[in-house]
Amino acid sequence: MRSAIAEADRTTTHQITAVFKDCCQNEYADRAAIWAELTRIEQQQFQSLLIPPPIARNGAQIIRDAIGC
Repeated sequence: MRSAIAEADRTTTHQITAVFKDCCQNEYADRAAIWAELTRIEQQQFQSLLIPPPIARNGAQIIRDAIGC
């Protein structure tokens, strides 16, 4: 997680999230304990990497406006 944050790598962040969810759902890892190891700033940075970048959000809005959604 920290590596993805340090690199600001959205792709790796999404991959880590998928593995993280799988491990926690299968009870191989404790989500709360792992999340608590990150600082509040790291948590915010990680979460911000999960949302689409502004250019993608703007592009999506243009498409929605064009098709009337």
